[in-house]
Amino acid sequence: MTRFPGKSSLNRTRPPLQRKKARQRRRSRCDEKIGLDRLIRGLDDRQHVADRLGWRCDIRFRLLLLDCGWSRRDLARLPYGTINVGNMALIGANELKKKVLIEIDGQPYNVLDVFFATPTARGASTMVRTRLKNLLNGSVQEKSFRTSEKFPEPDVEMAAVSFLYSDADGFHFMDQSTYEQFTLTAESVGDDRFYLKEGVNLEIFKYNGNAVSLQLPQYVELAIVSTEPGVRGDTAAGGATKVARLETGLEVRVPLFMKEGEVVRVNTQTAEVAGRA
Repeated sequence: MTRFPGKSSLNRTRPPLQRKKARQRRRSRCDEKIGLDRLIRGLDDRQHVADRLGWRCDIRFRLLLLDCGWSRRDLARLPYGTINVGNMALIGANELKKKVLIEIDGQPYNVLDVFFATPTARGASTMVRTRLKNLLNGSVQEKSFRTSEKFPEPDVEMAAVSFLYSDADGFHFMDQSTYEQFTLTAESVGDDRFYLKEGVNLEIFKYNGNAVSLQLPQYVELAIVSTEPGVRGDTAAGGATKVARLETGLEVRVPLFMKEGEVVRVNTQTAEVAGRA
């Protein structure tokens, strides 16, 4: 009967250098499996803890891929120091109020108005109705949420800026802290351009480091450049008004007694005149 050599006898017939490389390959595969399992288990533990505490968990880590047989082992042995977990509390729908920033479907929004609708039917839940402004495209939307819903905070920063001037390239601003100048396109500014005049101070939203939207002050002071002349006896009695064109091109209604050259205070939310400046 013919006997075939087993693995042990084959290993003994191999040269010592080949046997050493074979042992190294087996240890490498074992290290890869243990290292990857440890990495995945660590990420899962961090995610589980974040979910229990109601935190938003952003895990960022760097992958180093090499064109050699050691690439996977190097990946498995990445130190946990390269993994950053950001703890960010979620905002409940019942906590929403004006000027709060939230993120919906990966888009940053600014809350313009909030209204809590109390249910009339038994067992129904309270609904939160909101007016939201998308900071990326400037659109204003109305959305309703349940009080149990929660939203993450977007990566948005606010900076104090001043408006310099506008030209064919867009609207030019200057950061008051760094004195850095930047430009926003007419599409990004939208109807907010009617409240911008040289030297006005306001705030700007920066999403992921890029300026995306303006936060106007509640009131701005603008001069009347054209309106119908008043007549003798015109007063504020009766609430009669007339159309007036302001220096930025905005058209508003003013009392009959106001005339060209006067400066008025305009509400940037409602485009209504609040009186003389």
